[in-house]
Amino acid sequence: MGKYDALFAKQAYIMVKSGSKTKRINEINKNIQHTGFHADEGLSNRDILYLVNPTTKHIHIAHRGTDSTGSKKTKTDVRQDLNFALGREEHDKATQKNVNRTNNLIKQAPKDY
Repeated sequence: MGKYDALFAKQAYIMVKSGSKTKRINEINKNIQHTGFHADEGLSNRDILYLVNPTTKHIHIAHRGTDSTGSKKTKTDVRQDLNFALGREEHDKATQKNVNRTNNLIKQAPKDY
């Protein structure tokens, strides 16, 4: 595991807060400024946080876990968790969407990273 994995995972939950996406990204960038990474606003969303360190040329992709706030995402997240626990994640549409999105983000990474 990387030195900042826990910090980055925690930041992924900021993406489900209220307010503009830019405001949330700015909050994340403030929280992680000491790491050399910054959040890419264009490649991040409420489920996946795409972090870049241009100095070390590393990318970190943080996935938000279960939303237990009672929002409409909670039901989807709990269903994903259950399917994962039962070994049926390949049959879950939301999980497959996140897997495909992650694979596409990896493919979009600059070749020298």
